[in-house]
Parts: sequence; C-alpha cells; structure tokens
Amino acid sequence: MESYMVSWPTKVGRKQRVVFACLPCHSRKIKCDRHRPCGRCVSAGRASECHYRTQQRSPSSAQTTSAKFSSHALFLRDTPRVGTATSWVRLIWEFEEARPYLFGTDPEYKDMFDKIKRLRGFFPPIIGRGFTFGVVTPALMSKSHMTSKLPEPRIAETLLRSYMETFEPLFPLWHEPSYADEMTRFWTDPQDADWVVLAQVFLMMSLGCHATSQEELKAFGIDADATAKAYFDVAAIAFSISRQTAQYNHAGLRTLCMSILARMMDLTSPNDEEDCSINVGLAVRIAQTLKLHRHPSIFVGMPEAEMITRIKIWTTLVLLDVLSSIRSSLPPVIYSGDYDACVNLGRDMEAGTPAAVGNSDESAFEHILAEFLPIASHVVRMANSVDQELDYFNAEKLDRELRGILSKATDLRGSSQANSNTERQRRLQSEMLQIIIRRIMLTLHEPFGRSLNAAVNFKSSYIGLLECSLALAVSQGTLYDEQHSMRWALNLFKEDFKIALVYIALGIRGKCFDDSASEAFGSSPRSIAWTTLRRAVEITEEQAGDSLKHFFIYLGVCYLVAVTECLESEVSMRDRMVETGENVIVSMERIKGRRLKDISDASDLPETLCGDKPGDMLEWNQFNPLQAAEVSYVSDGNYFNKNISTDQADGLNFVLDCSTG
Repeated sequence: MESYMVSWPTKVGRKQRVVFACLPCHSRKIKCDRHRPCGRCVSAGRASECHYRTQQRSPSSAQTTSAKFSSHALFLRDTPRVGTATSWVRLIWEFEEARPYLFGTDPEYKDMFDKIKRLRGFFPPIIGRGFTFGVVTPALMSKSHMTSKLPEPRIAETLLRSYMETFEPLFPLWHEPSYADEMTRFWTDPQDADWVVLAQVFLMMSLGCHATSQEELKAFGIDADATAKAYFDVAAIAFSISRQTAQYNHAGLRTLCMSILARMMDLTSPNDEEDCSINVGLAVRIAQTLKLHRHPSIFVGMPEAEMITRIKIWTTLVLLDVLSSIRSSLPPVIYSGDYDACVNLGRDMEAGTPAAVGNSDESAFEHILAEFLPIASHVVRMANSVDQELDYFNAEKLDRELRGILSKATDLRGSSQANSNTERQRRLQSEMLQIIIRRIMLTLHEPFGRSLNAAVNFKSSYIGLLECSLALAVSQGTLYDEQHSMRWALNLFKEDFKIALVYIALGIRGKCFDDSASEAFGSSPRSIAWTTLRRAVEITEEQAGDSLKHFFIYLGVCYLVAVTECLESEVSMRDRMVETGENVIVSMERIKGRRLKDISDASDLPETLCGDKPGDMLEWNQFNPLQAAEVSYVSDGNYFNKNISTDQADGLNFVLDCSTG
C-alpha cells in the first residue's frame, strides 16, 4: 500500500522582539539607557527593581555560538583543546606588554624560554601506575606479597587516624561504628580481607601520609612523598585485581572516591596529569546502579548504618563531581534533579532516616552541603555549558544565596563546645567550605566582573571577583602558616589559589583595588593584594618539585609577580623576565638536586610530559595552527595581529601545557 504524509497547515508566529530595556522601563514604554541600574530607575527611586530579561538564544544563533566556541579552540599535537572562561593562561593573555616573554615570541628571549622548557625534564614519566585501569604487575599478584607491604600497627594506626581527622570530615565516606568494625576485622587477619578492602586501606594510608605531621613521620623514619606513592601503587594493583566485583559495593566506591582525591592532589606520580573526571563518571554510574542516588528512607527495612553510609558516599560524590568539573572545564555529571539522597532541609526527618541519627555537629555540616551542592552544580554547569549562560539578575540572586551559605560555613567554625578533636574538625570543615564556596563565586561572577565597564554595569560581580580572589589568596597564606597540619589542603586547592592569584594581578594592573575596592573593603586592599601575591612565590616554591603541575603553578606565579612589578616601575621588562627565569632555574636545581645542563633537550622529552589533554585549555581566540601559525587576539576592545613562526608556535604550546589543570 502506498504511504504518504499529510502536511497540516500551521500558524506561523511572529518573531519575538528582543527587549534590551530593563523590565520597569519596558512596561512603562519609556526610553532606557540600559545601565545597571538604568538612570530612569535610579531617578525614580526603584534601582532595586531594575532588572533585565534573560536573553534566549534563537535557533538562528547556532552559527554564532559555534563561531564563538571555535575561536576558543585548538587542534594541536593530534589533541583537541578547548579554552574556558577561567583558564589562567587565557587570563594572563591580558598582560599584553609581557606576551612576547610569557608566550616565547621574543627572539631575544628565546634562549631563556628554551631553558625553562627543559625544566620539564626534572619530571620523567613513570610507566605502569594507574587507577583504575592500571596494568597489574605479575610480581605483585600475590596477596601475601601485598600484605607484607603493610607497616607495623603503630604506623598504620597513625596514618589511618590522620586520614580520618582530615579528609573524612570534608569528604565523608564512613559510618564511624562501621569503620571501627571493618578495621578490626581487617587487622585481625589481613590475608583474609577482600582485594578491594586491601586497596581501600592502602589508599587511606597513602592520603594519610600527607596529613600526618612531619614530627610523627620523622619519628617513624618515613618519607611522606615516597611512602604515599608506594602505597598508592599497591592500592591500584589490588583494585585492578578486584575491580570485577569491587565496583558494586561500598568499599569499591570509597576506593574510587579516594583515588579521585589522590589525583586532585597529584599524589599519583610526578608527571601524572590524567584527568580525574573519568573516575568521577565511573563512580557516579556505579553509585546510581547501587541506587545510592535515592533516599534510603524509601527502602523499607534498610539498616541504619547502611542508610548513613549511603548518604555520606553519595554526598561526597556530588562534591567531587563539582570540584572535578571546575578543574576539567566539563559540565558536572550529576544534575541536581537526579537525586534525592541528602538530608532533608527545613523539616524534621522521619524516624530511622540518616539525619535523625548522629550528633548535631555532623548534621550542621551535612545540611550546609545539602543546601550548597545544587547551587554549585548549577553555576559550574552554566559556566562550562556550550550554549547556556546566566543573566545578571540570576547571577545576583545566586550570589545572595551563596553568601548566605558562606555565612553559615563561617559560623560552623565557632559553634562547637565539644572536645578539642571535634573543634578541630569543625574548624577544618568551616575553612575548607569557605574556600570551595568562594571558588564557586569566582566562577559565577567572572563573565560579568571582567566585562567592559564592569565597575558601573555589574558592580556586584566586579566587587565579588576582587573580594573572593583576595579571600582565597589570604586562605592560601593561612593554610601555609598552619605548619604541616593543613599542607594537604594547600595541595588539594592549589589550582583554585592559582586562579585567584591571576585575578589579583589583573586587579592590580587595572587599579581595581584603589577606589571602589577601598570603599567595599574598608582598608588597604591594594597592600593586601601585593602582600598575598608576593608571598605566593614562597608558598608555591616549597611544592614546586612535587609534580609537573606544581612546577607549572610556581613558574606562573613567579612570572605573574615579575610582570605586575614591571608594569608599576621603569624596569626593563626583558631584563626582569630574564632575571625571573634564572631564579626559577636556580630554585628548581636546588629542589631537585640536579643541574639543568644534565637534562635532555626539551624536544627529546617523551610526549607524556606535554600534559596534552582535552579540558583545561588556553583560549587563544583566533589561533589556528593549520593556517601559517597566525595569532589574532582581542584585548580591551582593541584588535591586534601578530605573525608567529612555526618554531615560536611550539613555545606557545609549552605555555598552553602550563595551563593544564
């Protein structure tokens, strides 16, 4: 039978008119100057009501959107690389006076730039270490061989206690009585433990190495870095053996979450830059398969310990998803509407549900997380989305909500009257939450606070960027002053501090800390900004030898300070940059105990040192390596063009590598 289709007549609607005026002026049909707030609303005394309609993209704007994002991308060394709004190399691109040195395009600076590139040789690749897909080493297949790597009980107890007092309060994964029972069973006969439990214990001790005081480690004769990496290797092998079954239980999920933390801290190897977002995606899907995203109260008959454990693991997964998305420039895996497994806000829990169990200290932190995570996920999703963006009205609304949560996080620090251990945990939760919240606020305000005339049109975002970047930099110094007890947090949030320092340098360059900032902060923000920026050199230098990423951050901060100082003095930019490069080389030779001349030429280094990965990449605007290596860029509304040779383009790629992470 012949088939056919009938086309029904449809009414063609008129194209919706784009409204540029604010809503009050539009409703009154009067002329609007489009300021924020506009002059009409200010003179009429309704400035607080001056809002603008969200501009929706029409289908016809798809080509414009595509062009916008193609201008932020590269295809280099067979790898697609996409720029993001908060890529720090994209931000330092605004220091146009220093571009020839920062990007290696000045012929007279080429020798120094090449020497800096060769410093990558201090971080040789390590083959075979991986999580969760590493190759199992035949020599370590035996469980007895692995258990022989367990330290003596007093050392193991110290490392596990350090983990539980530092990582566990912020990334809760355990129900305390269940933890005690499981550890008792494990240490009674480690040989009888499942492979995944073995992996879990070694990974906890690996992280615990970096949270234990130097005095205790010295007393045990332990080198924190070497021991942590050795324990991580054993954990990775044990998990590889167990992964056929471990992926579908709580121990397996806990181990995956810990491996994500280890990757965020670059504890896996000196040059490991593999993105942890893959492990996040795997862990989330496994958790959803186990129905951890559903509230335990719907499962009749579930034991209380099981309910609490499920809530804790899922909450930590959502938090790790947000943190990983900030670093990878990808949208979060979890939507806020995908789950109901959290403490109930604003109402009493039914008997037997997790929030009704445990002390009030735990509940306060969990309630703050439950309120914060959906907002954080939404902000990061909008920032990393291909075709979605926030309007300023909603950005201000989210800012108010985040500031309310920030206030609760601050109050969390001093609300406990319990023993000293509890007080330390509450203080830790408060300080870490403040760092995370302010990082989300930076992401929220960046599109508006860095725009043209932001101090007038988007004042809240303009001040918010300065305030949050300064607060993050001050937090970096505070953690550094905590001796060893909080150094692990310095490591965990190093990339957040890095972005904050770039914003501070841009603020100093643009004299943003002089007028409006003084009015907002009520002191001398410019002096504070300079102090935190200069001190960051000392802080990042101490960890510069830990990994390639640590080195790149240290290098970037050194150049950032040098460039900003040059812009405020009459010192030759080239001379200052050469001096800075020499200082970096001397520092790295001292830290690594080797001379640069003993390192192979950068061109001979393995490709694994390049840090090429899709994700946190430099936005170069119009750069296309396939078209005669020509760079076009935009700065403050002015357009420039500079022809770059192919050799110099390789220098640009090195700087792009520095932005990884």
